[in-house]
Amino acid sequence: MQNLKCLNALRLVPLALIAALLGTTACSDPVIEASSGSDGTAGETGGDGDGDGDGDGDGDGDGSIQGIINFNYYPADASGAPAQVGFSAGFRTIPFNQTNDFHAAYAFGLTVPPPPSELDAPEFGGVPAPLNWGKANVWVTAGDGINMATSDDAMSASACLIQVGVGQEYPVYTASDAPMFSDACQPQTSDFAFGTDYTVGVFGGDAFANNGFTGIRTPTELTVTSPDLSVYGLEVNRADGLDLAWEANAEGDDPLLLRIRDTNGSVLAASASDDGGFSFSGDEMSNLSAGFATLTVTREHAVERSLGDEVGATQVVTRVEVWGYLTLL
Repeated sequence: MQNLKCLNALRLVPLALIAALLGTTACSDPVIEASSGSDGTAGETGGDGDGDGDGDGDGDGDGSIQGIINFNYYPADASGAPAQVGFSAGFRTIPFNQTNDFHAAYAFGLTVPPPPSELDAPEFGGVPAPLNWGKANVWVTAGDGINMATSDDAMSASACLIQVGVGQEYPVYTASDAPMFSDACQPQTSDFAFGTDYTVGVFGGDAFANNGFTGIRTPTELTVTSPDLSVYGLEVNRADGLDLAWEANAEGDDPLLLRIRDTNGSVLAASASDDGGFSFSGDEMSNLSAGFATLTVTREHAVERSLGDEVGATQVVTRVEVWGYLTLL
C-alpha cells in the first residue's frame, strides 16, 4: 500500500536533507540517520557529548535496556490515506528522549517532539532533528515479536522483528502489509479497539525474560469537528489564528496533543485539556511559514513498564491521531 502519510511527511522535510534522503530512501523504507554515537546525539541527554547520559563519552549507555512500543491508529484523511494502524517498537541502551513516537520516526521519517509539559501553553520548537539512531551495538535484539491483545483475544496485533539500515543494521519490531511479513504481522484496523485494555506480550529472547503487561489502555475515538479537515490544503490565515474543536473525552485524564508542522518542518505544539476546544493565536501562528502544513490532533496514553529488576524499562504509548492538511497564508 502506498504510504500517503509518508508522502505528505516528505513535503515537510527540511530542504537541506532532501538530497540525502532521496538518494537513500523511499516511503516504503525507513529514514535511517545513523551516527557514530560520539558526535553529540541531538535531542538526547548527556553532558559528555555522546548523548547516552552515562557520562563516559562512549555513546553506549549504562547497560540498562530502554524500550519504546507504539500502537497507533490513524483514521482515513483528506490525502486519500485509508484508516491504518501503526505498530512499531525498539529497544536500546540509550534513551528515546527525542520522541515517544518511534513509529512516526521509523515509518514516516518524522521526529515528533515530546509534548509541551505545561498544559494549554503552546510552544514553538523550530525544526526537530531527525531521530539519531546511534551506533548499531546500542540496539538490543530481544525475541522475535511483540503482541498486543484484548483480554478475550478477539482483537490481536503483532509486530515482527526485522533488521533495517544500510551499513549498520538495527533491530526493529514493526507490522506491515509488505510481502515479507507473515499474516500475523500485517496490521488490521479491526485489531485496534478504542478505549480498551490490552495485554502486551514482549518476548525477550536472550536479552531479558518474557514480559506480559496488562491494563494497557487505548484512547477513545477522536473526532475533530473544526476546522473542516476533510478539505485537503484547507486555507488558514495565520494572522487570524486557528480555532480547533473536537468531541471531548470528559472521563479522560490525558491531554490532547496538537501539532502544526509547516513547510520548513518547524513545529508549533500544545498540550490541551481534552475539553473540546483550543485556539492558537495569530501571534503564535506567525512563527510558522506560509505554505503547505500538516495538523495532527492526538489523543494518547503513555505508561512505563519494567522489563525486570536490573534489566530496564519500556514506554508503551497508544494513540489515536487525526491528520489534516493545511495551506497557511
